[in-house]
Amino acid sequence: MQQQSGITANCAIAWATNMFLTSLPNPPFTFSCLNTCLPLLTDPLPPNKEEDCALNDCLQCDEDVSGPVFVDLAGRNRRNSGIVSTNIARPCDDIAEIRHDLLCNLMETEVVGI
Repeated sequence: MQQQSGITANCAIAWATNMFLTSLPNPPFTFSCLNTCLPLLTDPLPPNKEEDCALNDCLQCDEDVSGPVFVDLAGRNRRNSGIVSTNIARPCDDIAEIRHDLLCNLMETEVVGI
């Protein structure tokens, strides 16, 4: 997975652990999302509930069960990195406001100035 995707080994471990935790069968694991998410493979739901824009039950379970472990391993997630997901609606206050172009401009200046 790591070589084909171009991500680091630590990043691959974070994503693999996230998928593993989300897919554990329950029982015996009471913290699994498998029973919640498996039916969605044949009958997919939109990522957000139409009535209140809350996450669907599978995504909420994944966020509650796997999310904290992912952040512990990766140090960041899309929201606290200021990356807006294109298919999951989130309150604006949940997305960190980060200007990613500032770092790129700084790095270009340092490389050019060498």
